Amino acid sequence: MMQNNITNWLPHLEGAVPLEARRNRLGMYSIALEGWRRGLTLKFYKTYSGKKEKIKYSLSYGEKKHKFYKSAGDKVTKEAVKICINKSKTKEYLSKAGVPVPKGKKFEVEATDEEIIKYSESMGFPLVVKPIDQYGGKGVISNIQDIESLKKALFYVRQELKFPEVLVEQFIPGDEFRIYVVGNKVIGAVNRVPANVVGDGINSIKNLIDMKNRERRKNPNLYLNPIKIDQELLNTIHSSGFTLESIPEEGERIFLRNNSNVSMGGDPIDVTDELSPEITNIALKAVKAVPGLAQCGLDMIVDKKNNSGVVIELNSKPMLGLHLFPVEGRARDVSKAIIDYYFPETINIEKSNLYFDFDRIIQILKDNIAKSVTVSPTPIGKIYAKKYIITGKVQGVGYRNWIKRKALSQNLHGYTKNLKNGKVVVVVSSPNKEDVDRFKNICSQGPTKAEVRKVTEYSWDKPLKVGFEIKENTTIKKLKEELQVEKNEKEDLKKGKEAFKKRYLRIKNSRTWRYTSPMRNVIDLFKRIYISK
Repeated sequence: MMQNNITNWLPHLEGAVPLEARRNRLGMYSIALEGWRRGLTLKFYKTYSGKKEKIKYSLSYGEKKHKFYKSAGDKVTKEAVKICINKSKTKEYLSKAGVPVPKGKKFEVEATDEEIIKYSESMGFPLVVKPIDQYGGKGVISNIQDIESLKKALFYVRQELKFPEVLVEQFIPGDEFRIYVVGNKVIGAVNRVPANVVGDGINSIKNLIDMKNRERRKNPNLYLNPIKIDQELLNTIHSSGFTLESIPEEGERIFLRNNSNVSMGGDPIDVTDELSPEITNIALKAVKAVPGLAQCGLDMIVDKKNNSGVVIELNSKPMLGLHLFPVEGRARDVSKAIIDYYFPETINIEKSNLYFDFDRIIQILKDNIAKSVTVSPTPIGKIYAKKYIITGKVQGVGYRNWIKRKALSQNLHGYTKNLKNGKVVVVVSSPNKEDVDRFKNICSQGPTKAEVRKVTEYSWDKPLKVGFEIKENTTIKKLKEELQVEKNEKEDLKKGKEAFKKRYLRIKNSRTWRYTSPMRNVIDLFKRIYISK
């Protein structure tokens, strides 16, 4: 399904998304790339919030300059960001503006599970439990049907995940839409479908998950968001009468989670053209409800039958990848819309099809080689490119190194690579068409030890990285990427543990936590006595 959808993705991003961009930096990279291709001055730099390291970037056009962090620019105010992070505060602003939201209540650190359960019983099931100040779907437990499930959810979120402040809301059935708004305009919308697999009558659920994860790796946005087998997933399939070894019938769809977040294995399906005027108006009204929220990713539960919607969350720095690389439907160029909004004077500038070495820039900042990196300007205007296939004795004779030197001496961009059939491919590009055409003659020469018999010319219209490189064998490249991914995942896990420890200590040392300690000890003692009986 995902592989067939590649034809609906944006052609100017094909093959132009490096590894670092796939590591939750797709919004940053795509916005920066769009601006850079228009001739804006692009600068990446490192800042600190306490001890936390952040990589930000700026785009300039003459005297005009805007700063960005992740997918948000400086037209989104700090106050708007704070409101969006706090789910309870967001709900207050939406309610005051008359935007439909789920009924619910916020519970502070000192609230006991018994208090939460009592309130939940009065409101009625099904329910949703979510942390007050978390994003990305972490800790969100939806469609809770009874008290026993609620107790388990509260223990998981408040005790295991250490998010004691929670929001309890009514569960609203319907399709979950992520709607992206810039200025006063809806740019894109996706239906986020919870993690699922479709049976073929042969493979087990476990095998189907593995197969789907291999497909997700082909999608730049889902590259590091596989379907993970955890207790929540096991509970979900068990409640439907399945195990990992169950073999679903052909065409049978098995939902693996209730949470639809893409980071938790969900599928983004583009539904932009399906939005009704009523749903669009609710989205625009919701974004306007928060002062200073110039751009936003809005989550809404949509009842298609009754053409109504309920807003459940606002995201000031949302993921853009689900709009750029949906698993079904047409990709939406949200990055273009953002640069149009911040730099409207560049809308009609003809862009190049080149992209810069993002991996190298991030590594320079990570390794503290430099505190900031300004990306070399891109050639503005049309880029001409050709692909040449060279036949003869051209491998093992220094042909690729020779070609690289020749290409760099003429300021050509592109790459060269050995093919499995003994041939060599050379792709070159330049704003100067004559330079590209003349390079065919250079390819036909080669170094002293080479024997070129034939050079075949092909057209080329895909993106190319700035500079000229010797590409490795695909197998070696994939192996290196896998090793890098493993290294990055270990780094993320380490950072996550450190953040978890800091959060736990902050809560433990808070005034309310200290004051409520005797009460919690009594409750824990009661639980132990009750359970022992």
